[in-house]
Amino acid sequence: MSDNKVISMENVICLLGNFPALSGVNLDVARGEVLAIYGPNGAGKTTLLRVLAGLVQINHGKASVLGSDIVGERDSLAGRVAILGHSNHLYADLGAEENVRFFAKASRSDLNLLETTLEKLQITNRVRQSKVSQLSTGQARRVAIATLMVRSPQLWLLDEPHSGLDAKGRELFDGIVEDLSKQGTTILIVSHEVDRIEKLATRRVEMVGGTIISHGGSDVA
Repeated sequence: MSDNKVISMENVICLLGNFPALSGVNLDVARGEVLAIYGPNGAGKTTLLRVLAGLVQINHGKASVLGSDIVGERDSLAGRVAILGHSNHLYADLGAEENVRFFAKASRSDLNLLETTLEKLQITNRVRQSKVSQLSTGQARRVAIATLMVRSPQLWLLDEPHSGLDAKGRELFDGIVEDLSKQGTTILIVSHEVDRIEKLATRRVEMVGGTIISHGGSDVA
């Protein structure tokens, strides 16, 4: 696989029960791309992200992420791929900063990134010391994003990432996405907020019925 190619999928089929959630996906994504994925509910967008994260197995086809086969080598993707879905997957009884520190240690990340990450997301000292169960929806979402940032993954898989964020949080997050892309991080975003995502994306694809029906060019605006 080319060093510049982060994702390669060829005729990928994924069954959830007897339902073909992915029904023949072909997709290549290069290093540093911000790929917007659009489509109606049930199109397979979330399943696509979960397959790439190694959370769901494929039934047919070939797929590799960061040079590793997602069937036989998905353990090698740990720490290099991060996914953010509708749930924040935080520990409610831990403080905000404790959550970020936990995920940093679990992924053996540089703890020096902790302070920088919290500052970039403007997570205040009060929020840092508060338990997640006490945070607002927007504050908890910022903490969830921080748990991704501190791990420095090479591939971000984002499902409605702006959900719950206030206007300032959205602005901060968009700036982070732009900076990461310039640094060579690859980002896939599923979102119904077309106008916002198209400002960030370098390319777009559309999914219907478990497959990609159109591949946009590099200029999505």
